[in-house]
Amino acid sequence: YYEQLAFFHIDTNAPNRALETLRAAVANNPNHFVIRLLLVRELERAQSYALATWHLRQTLLRIAPAQAELFVRLAELYETRGMRVDAVRSCQYARQALSDTSSALLRLRRVVDRLGIAKKLI
Repeated sequence: YYEQLAFFHIDTNAPNRALETLRAAVANNPNHFVIRLLLVRELERAQSYALATWHLRQTLLRIAPAQAELFVRLAELYETRGMRVDAVRSCQYARQALSDTSSALLRLRRVVDRLGIAKKLI
């Protein structure tokens, strides 16, 4: 129900209420993958990048450590926050885990280009 209520608030242009709903959802269901990612998305929209990064890291550590695509998203968040070293590390983790046919590989290459990392390292 939290997810549906959050979407209702998003659709009715009430982002603060959507954030409140998603925070409550995560407090009650800390290991719910979709709710956590919805909270990350809404935090990004609110430009709360530090909190979005924290919640994305929690998703990776607690819920879905095998989701290599999330490392790409984490690298993008670190890049947005100006945390180059962490962004590079996330790119390296993502590259190790992504298959050569992954759709996230293109996003990873874009982050690598923006960071100016030697492609042979990734």
